[in-house]
Amino acid sequence: MAKKSEQKESSAPKGEKSVWLIWGSDEFLVSRHARDLVAQLCPPDQQAFGLEIIEGRLDTKDSIISALQQCRASLNTVGFFGASKTVWLRDAEFFAETRASRTAEVKAEIARLAELLKGGLLDGQRFVISASKVDRRSSFYKACQAVADVQEFSVPEKAGDREKYTREIIRSLLREADLRASDSVIQSLIGKVGSQSRQLGQEVEKLRTYLGERRDVTEEDIRTMVSPAREAAGWDLADTLGERDLARSLETLRQLLFQNEKAFVLIMGLQNRVRELLVFRIALDQRWLRIHGEKPWYKADWNGAGGAEDLLGHLPDNLHPAKMNPWRAGRLGAQAAAYSRAELVRAQRILLDGHEAMLRSSVPQELLLETCLIKIIGKDRRVA
Repeated sequence: MAKKSEQKESSAPKGEKSVWLIWGSDEFLVSRHARDLVAQLCPPDQQAFGLEIIEGRLDTKDSIISALQQCRASLNTVGFFGASKTVWLRDAEFFAETRASRTAEVKAEIARLAELLKGGLLDGQRFVISASKVDRRSSFYKACQAVADVQEFSVPEKAGDREKYTREIIRSLLREADLRASDSVIQSLIGKVGSQSRQLGQEVEKLRTYLGERRDVTEEDIRTMVSPAREAAGWDLADTLGERDLARSLETLRQLLFQNEKAFVLIMGLQNRVRELLVFRIALDQRWLRIHGEKPWYKADWNGAGGAEDLLGHLPDNLHPAKMNPWRAGRLGAQAAAYSRAELVRAQRILLDGHEAMLRSSVPQELLLETCLIKIIGKDRRVA
């Protein structure tokens, strides 16, 4: 799950690595991989004399300088009775651009540490650095690239990449817990927890304890045991409508209302989604668009010719199936396939009526929106 790993020969004997930089925005994975590595290098029964931990979660110039000087002093001192020694600079925050790290004194100390690493450590010395952020442009990072095993664990910024990354984390956590789950169950877990690795790890551990001897995780297990750890967003509700999942739609709606989201705003988001789905449904019916692949990695192939542009050419890029992000186009296309064109036209009318009722009716807006979802997602046999 590391985003990037760069491994170079160090000065340690027999090609053994002696320096590791483990960093990235995924604090849970950085911490876990660093902790596991330290335990491998210096087993618990040897840590009393063989491990030195230097805290790096510092934000003042003097404390950072002191920690860096302590690192160099430790790396230049042999272990007790000549034994090997592991030095762990834990949770360092000063290798990125901060007010304290920009001072000349701190820069000078970081440069001295970089020179020490490039010159090679004493035999038997191992140095592990875990950090949340590191400036890739810095001489320190370049020194680590030259002599260290560099591993990055960062949550991707793009939604599609982030979801793929999260699914990989969940699969790894499930394997470690000796549990199994289908793609739809994994998606349900993401829907409740989001991409926070630490919370995902805690929820998988809860599931392992709850299931006992059972190995297969079900969606009912997710609903029963997993606590919502992320705030739902309006597009979550739109996605559940698009996927025609009534239970998740009502659950997501209630979560949004609990977060003080306004039903009046949410219904406008649903109107926009139905408009998007209608465009995609027309493209599917005309065979301008073909959707293939499996949830959630659908792919959209556009084969529209002149006729398509005559009808859709006026649309903005974020609504045109051929011009929007391919991952989003695949997802919307798959959602549109769950409805007929007549059902989507009917959904437009239901949402419009619901929107108007919110303006003039004394019925609670939350109840009106819930009723709209039930009418749209539930299959109506009167609709062709």
